[in-house]
Amino acid sequence: MKALTVSTRKYSWLMVLACASLVALAGCKEEYSKVMQQKIKTVLGDDFEGYTWSSYPTDNFGIATSYDPAKGDGFGDMNFLCATWSCLGMAVPADPEKKLNIAGFADVGNNGGTIKLSEKENTDLAASVVLPEIYQIVKVSADADASTDVKTQMTLGRVYPRKLIRSKMLAHMKTLQNDDPMKAAFQKGNLTYIVADVVIDSMLVKIQVDKTKNAKLAADLADKLEVGKIFKGAKLELKVNKADNGEFEFEVTKPVILAVLARRQPQAGVLEAPNTGWEDWKVVPVPHNEVLKANHG
Repeated sequence: MKALTVSTRKYSWLMVLACASLVALAGCKEEYSKVMQQKIKTVLGDDFEGYTWSSYPTDNFGIATSYDPAKGDGFGDMNFLCATWSCLGMAVPADPEKKLNIAGFADVGNNGGTIKLSEKENTDLAASVVLPEIYQIVKVSADADASTDVKTQMTLGRVYPRKLIRSKMLAHMKTLQNDDPMKAAFQKGNLTYIVADVVIDSMLVKIQVDKTKNAKLAADLADKLEVGKIFKGAKLELKVNKADNGEFEFEVTKPVILAVLARRQPQAGVLEAPNTGWEDWKVVPVPHNEVLKANHG
Protein backbone atom coordinates (compact mmCIF):
# COMPACT_ATOMS: atom_id res chain seq x y z
CA MET A 1 0.00 0.00 0.00
CA LYS A 2 1.61 3.19 -1.16
CA ALA A 3 1.65 5.95 1.45
CA LEU A 4 1.16 9.66 0.87
CA THR A 5 3.93 11.88 2.21
CA VAL A 6 3.07 15.42 3.22
CA SER A 7 5.93 17.77 4.08
CA THR A 8 5.65 20.27 6.89
CA ARG A 9 7.34 23.57 7.61
CA LYS A 10 9.19 24.71 10.70
CA TYR A 11 7.00 25.61 13.64
CA SER A 12 7.64 27.41 16.88
CA TRP A 13 7.88 25.32 20.04
CA LEU A 14 5.32 27.71 21.47
CA MET A 15 2.61 25.78 19.61
CA VAL A 16 3.47 22.59 21.46
CA LEU A 17 3.61 24.34 24.80
CA ALA A 18 0.29 26.06 24.15
CA CYS A 19 -1.49 22.88 23.16
CA ALA A 20 -0.05 21.07 26.16
CA SER A 21 -1.90 23.46 28.44
CA LEU A 22 -5.34 22.58 29.74
CA VAL A 23 -6.89 25.67 28.19
CA ALA A 24 -5.63 25.00 24.67
CA LEU A 25 -5.96 21.22 24.75
CA ALA A 26 -9.70 21.22 24.00
CA GLY A 27 -9.08 23.37 20.96
CA CYS A 28 -6.36 21.01 19.73
CA LYS A 29 -8.69 18.04 20.05
CA GLU A 30 -11.44 19.88 18.20
CA GLU A 31 -9.06 20.85 15.40
CA TYR A 32 -7.86 17.27 14.88
CA SER A 33 -11.41 15.94 14.84
CA LYS A 34 -12.65 18.68 12.53
CA VAL A 35 -9.83 18.28 10.02
CA MET A 36 -10.00 14.48 9.89
CA GLN A 37 -13.79 14.47 9.62
CA GLN A 38 -13.63 16.84 6.67
CA LYS A 39 -10.89 14.84 4.95
CA ILE A 40 -12.62 11.48 5.42
CA LYS A 41 -15.86 12.78 3.95
CA THR A 42 -13.91 14.14 0.99
CA VAL A 43 -12.27 10.75 0.37
CA LEU A 44 -15.11 8.36 1.23
CA GLY A 45 -18.25 10.45 0.94
CA ASP A 46 -20.84 11.77 3.38
CA ASP A 47 -22.35 8.54 4.68
CA PHE A 48 -21.20 8.79 8.30
CA GLU A 49 -24.31 9.82 10.19
CA GLY A 50 -24.09 8.77 13.84
CA TYR A 51 -20.32 8.28 13.82
CA THR A 52 -18.15 9.58 16.65
CA TRP A 53 -14.91 11.21 15.49
CA SER A 54 -11.65 10.66 17.34
CA SER A 55 -10.22 13.58 19.30
CA TYR A 56 -6.68 12.15 19.08
CA PRO A 57 -4.85 9.66 16.90
CA THR A 58 -5.54 6.30 18.54
CA ASP A 59 -4.93 2.69 17.55
CA ASN A 60 -7.48 1.19 19.94
CA PHE A 61 -11.22 1.28 20.75
CA GLY A 62 -12.28 0.41 17.20
CA ILE A 63 -14.29 -2.49 15.75
CA ALA A 64 -15.70 -4.97 18.35
CA THR A 65 -15.03 -2.70 21.35
CA SER A 66 -17.80 -3.43 23.87
CA TYR A 67 -19.75 -1.46 26.47
CA ASP A 68 -22.51 -2.09 29.00
CA PRO A 69 -24.38 1.22 29.45
CA ALA A 70 -26.57 -0.33 32.16
CA LYS A 71 -23.60 -0.67 34.51
CA GLY A 72 -23.82 2.93 35.70
CA ASP A 73 -25.80 6.13 35.47
CA GLY A 74 -24.98 8.08 32.34
CA PHE A 75 -21.97 7.42 30.15
CA GLY A 76 -18.46 7.02 31.49
CA ASP A 77 -15.65 4.66 32.40
CA MET A 78 -18.03 2.40 34.27
CA ASN A 79 -19.65 1.42 30.95
CA PHE A 80 -16.49 0.15 29.27
CA LEU A 81 -16.02 -3.64 29.01
CA CYS A 82 -13.12 -4.28 26.65
CA ALA A 83 -11.32 -2.95 23.57
CA THR A 84 -10.98 -4.63 20.19
CA TRP A 85 -8.37 -7.33 20.70
CA SER A 86 -9.14 -8.03 24.37
CA CYS A 87 -12.84 -8.40 23.49
CA LEU A 88 -11.87 -11.03 20.93
CA GLY A 89 -9.49 -12.73 23.36
CA MET A 90 -6.51 -12.66 21.02
CA ALA A 91 -3.15 -10.99 20.66
CA VAL A 92 -2.61 -8.39 17.97
CA PRO A 93 -1.29 -10.24 14.91
CA ALA A 94 1.96 -9.18 13.26
CA ASP A 95 0.52 -9.41 9.76
CA PRO A 96 -0.67 -5.93 8.56
CA GLU A 97 -3.62 -7.38 6.64
CA LYS A 98 -4.87 -9.24 9.71
CA LYS A 99 -4.49 -6.06 11.77
CA LEU A 100 -6.60 -4.24 9.23
CA ASN A 101 -9.37 -6.84 8.96
CA ILE A 102 -9.25 -7.69 12.69
CA ALA A 103 -8.19 -11.28 11.97
CA GLY A 104 -11.23 -11.78 9.75
CA PHE A 105 -13.81 -10.20 12.09
CA ALA A 106 -14.23 -7.12 9.88
CA ASP A 107 -15.18 -6.47 6.28
CA VAL A 108 -12.85 -3.83 4.88
CA GLY A 109 -13.80 -1.43 2.09
CA ASN A 110 -11.71 -1.83 -1.06
CA ASN A 111 -9.47 0.72 -2.74
CA GLY A 112 -8.62 2.79 0.30
CA GLY A 113 -8.22 6.46 -0.56
CA THR A 114 -5.54 8.87 0.60
CA ILE A 115 -5.94 11.87 2.88
CA LYS A 116 -4.36 15.04 1.54
CA LEU A 117 -3.41 17.56 4.21
CA SER A 118 -2.35 21.08 3.47
CA GLU A 119 1.04 22.18 4.75
CA LYS A 120 -0.61 24.19 7.53
CA GLU A 121 -2.96 21.33 8.51
CA ASN A 122 -0.06 18.90 8.65
CA THR A 123 2.07 21.25 10.74
CA ASP A 124 -0.73 22.20 13.12
CA LEU A 125 -1.82 18.58 13.73
CA ALA A 126 1.76 17.40 14.22
CA ALA A 127 2.48 20.21 16.67
CA SER A 128 -0.74 20.14 18.63
CA VAL A 129 -1.72 16.47 18.77
CA VAL A 130 0.80 13.94 17.46
CA LEU A 131 4.03 15.25 18.97
CA PRO A 132 2.67 15.73 22.51
CA GLU A 133 1.49 12.10 22.36
CA ILE A 134 4.93 10.94 21.30
CA TYR A 135 6.67 12.95 24.01
CA GLN A 136 4.27 11.60 26.61
CA ILE A 137 4.81 8.00 25.53
CA VAL A 138 8.61 8.25 25.56
CA LYS A 139 8.49 10.36 28.74
CA VAL A 140 10.31 13.39 27.40
CA SER A 141 9.21 16.74 28.81
CA ALA A 142 8.30 19.69 26.60
CA ASP A 143 10.50 22.17 28.46
CA ALA A 144 12.41 23.30 25.39
CA ASP A 145 13.32 26.87 24.60
CA ALA A 146 10.34 28.64 23.04
CA SER A 147 12.42 29.97 20.16
CA THR A 148 13.54 26.52 19.08
CA ASP A 149 12.46 25.31 15.63
CA VAL A 150 11.67 21.68 14.92
CA LYS A 151 10.93 20.14 11.55
CA THR A 152 8.33 17.43 11.21
CA GLN A 153 6.94 15.26 8.47
CA MET A 154 3.85 13.07 8.67
CA THR A 155 3.36 10.20 6.23
CA LEU A 156 -0.21 8.91 6.13
CA GLY A 157 -1.30 5.60 4.66
CA ARG A 158 -4.63 4.80 3.06
CA VAL A 159 -8.04 5.23 4.66
CA TYR A 160 -10.54 2.37 4.89
CA PRO A 161 -14.07 1.90 6.23
CA ARG A 162 -14.59 -1.32 8.20
CA LYS A 163 -17.72 -3.17 9.35
CA LEU A 164 -17.99 -5.80 12.07
CA ILE A 165 -19.20 -9.17 10.74
CA ARG A 166 -22.24 -10.13 12.79
CA SER A 167 -21.98 -13.90 12.26
CA LYS A 168 -18.38 -13.84 13.48
CA MET A 169 -19.38 -12.04 16.68
CA LEU A 170 -22.19 -14.52 17.25
CA ALA A 171 -19.79 -17.43 16.96
CA HIS A 172 -17.37 -15.69 19.33
CA MET A 173 -20.14 -14.93 21.83
CA LYS A 174 -21.02 -18.62 22.00
CA THR A 175 -17.47 -19.43 23.13
CA LEU A 176 -17.68 -17.14 26.18
CA GLN A 177 -18.54 -18.28 29.69
CA ASN A 178 -21.76 -16.92 31.19
CA ASP A 179 -19.82 -14.90 33.77
CA ASP A 180 -17.83 -13.10 31.09
CA PRO A 181 -18.81 -9.39 31.32
CA MET A 182 -19.53 -9.14 27.59
CA LYS A 183 -21.65 -12.32 27.64
CA ALA A 184 -23.50 -11.11 30.74
CA ALA A 185 -24.33 -7.77 29.10
CA PHE A 186 -25.49 -9.58 25.97
CA GLN A 187 -27.77 -11.93 27.92
CA LYS A 188 -29.42 -8.94 29.64
CA GLY A 189 -29.87 -7.03 26.39
CA ASN A 190 -27.50 -4.23 27.42
CA LEU A 191 -24.60 -4.81 25.03
CA THR A 192 -23.23 -2.00 22.89
CA TYR A 193 -20.69 -2.73 20.14
CA ILE A 194 -18.54 -0.61 17.91
CA VAL A 195 -19.93 -2.12 14.70
CA ALA A 196 -18.11 0.08 12.18
CA ASP A 197 -15.14 2.39 12.02
CA VAL A 198 -12.85 4.28 9.68
CA VAL A 199 -9.08 3.82 9.88
CA ILE A 200 -5.79 4.89 8.34
CA ASP A 201 -3.70 1.77 7.78
CA SER A 202 -0.41 3.45 8.71
CA MET A 203 1.17 6.63 10.04
CA LEU A 204 4.80 7.67 10.13
CA VAL A 205 6.10 10.74 11.99
CA LYS A 206 9.59 12.12 11.45
CA ILE A 207 11.12 14.75 13.75
CA GLN A 208 14.31 16.69 13.11
CA VAL A 209 15.62 18.68 16.07
CA ASP A 210 18.10 21.47 15.41
CA LYS A 211 20.83 20.43 17.83
CA THR A 212 22.45 23.87 17.69
CA LYS A 213 19.27 25.42 19.12
CA ASN A 214 18.02 22.64 21.35
CA ALA A 215 20.75 20.20 22.22
CA LYS A 216 18.84 19.17 25.36
CA LEU A 217 15.74 17.96 23.50
CA ALA A 218 17.85 16.09 20.95
CA ALA A 219 19.88 14.48 23.74
CA ASP A 220 16.80 13.61 25.81
CA LEU A 221 15.09 11.92 22.86
CA ALA A 222 18.23 10.05 21.85
CA ASP A 223 18.68 8.88 25.43
CA LYS A 224 15.11 7.58 25.67
CA LEU A 225 14.75 6.02 22.25
CA GLU A 226 16.12 2.76 20.95
CA VAL A 227 15.75 1.74 17.31
CA GLY A 228 13.43 -1.23 16.96
CA LYS A 229 11.84 -0.68 20.36
CA ILE A 230 8.07 -0.37 20.64
CA PHE A 231 6.62 2.17 23.06
CA LYS A 232 3.06 1.63 24.25
CA GLY A 233 0.83 4.47 25.39
CA ALA A 234 -2.83 4.82 26.30
CA LYS A 235 -3.67 6.01 22.78
CA LEU A 236 -0.86 4.86 20.48
CA GLU A 237 1.76 2.18 20.07
CA LEU A 238 4.94 3.45 18.40
CA LYS A 239 7.93 1.70 16.90
CA VAL A 240 11.20 3.65 16.66
CA ASN A 241 12.77 3.35 13.21
CA LYS A 242 15.51 5.96 13.63
CA ALA A 243 17.00 7.83 16.60
CA ASP A 244 20.29 9.58 15.88
CA ASN A 245 21.90 12.87 14.86
CA GLY A 246 18.84 14.86 15.93
CA GLU A 247 16.58 12.89 13.56
CA PHE A 248 13.85 10.62 14.92
CA GLU A 249 11.30 8.47 13.12
CA PHE A 250 8.21 6.91 14.70
CA GLU A 251 5.89 4.38 13.09
CA VAL A 252 2.37 3.73 14.38
CA THR A 253 2.23 -0.06 14.39
CA LYS A 254 -1.55 -0.53 14.15
CA PRO A 255 -4.29 1.11 12.04
CA VAL A 256 -5.26 4.52 13.41
CA ILE A 257 -8.94 4.89 14.35
CA LEU A 258 -10.53 8.03 12.89
CA ALA A 259 -14.24 7.46 13.52
CA VAL A 260 -16.50 4.80 15.05
CA LEU A 261 -20.16 3.82 14.96
CA ALA A 262 -21.73 2.38 18.14
CA ARG A 263 -24.97 0.38 18.21
CA ARG A 264 -26.87 -1.09 21.16
CA GLN A 265 -28.88 -4.30 21.05
CA PRO A 266 -32.64 -3.64 21.31
CA GLN A 267 -33.25 -6.70 23.50
CA ALA A 268 -31.50 -9.81 24.77
CA GLY A 269 -30.42 -12.38 22.22
CA VAL A 270 -30.86 -10.33 19.05
CA LEU A 271 -27.35 -11.09 17.88
CA GLU A 272 -28.88 -14.31 16.57
CA ALA A 273 -31.54 -12.51 14.50
CA PRO A 274 -31.57 -13.45 10.80
CA ASN A 275 -30.42 -9.92 9.96
CA THR A 276 -26.89 -10.07 8.58
CA GLY A 277 -26.12 -6.43 9.33
CA TRP A 278 -26.71 -4.29 12.40
CA GLU A 279 -29.71 -2.19 11.30
CA ASP A 280 -31.95 -3.58 14.06
CA TRP A 281 -29.49 -2.30 16.68
CA LYS A 282 -29.98 1.33 17.68
CA VAL A 283 -27.24 3.86 16.90
CA VAL A 284 -26.00 5.41 20.16
CA PRO A 285 -23.16 7.75 21.23
CA VAL A 286 -19.97 6.03 22.33
CA PRO A 287 -20.51 5.34 26.06
CA HIS A 288 -16.85 5.72 27.07
CA ASN A 289 -13.41 7.03 26.21
CA GLU A 290 -12.02 10.55 26.22
CA VAL A 291 -10.41 9.88 22.86
CA LEU A 292 -13.74 9.25 21.13
CA LYS A 293 -16.44 11.05 23.07
CA ALA A 294 -15.68 14.67 22.24
CA ASN A 295 -17.12 14.84 18.74
CA HIS A 296 -20.22 12.79 17.99
CA GLY A 297 -20.95 13.40 14.30
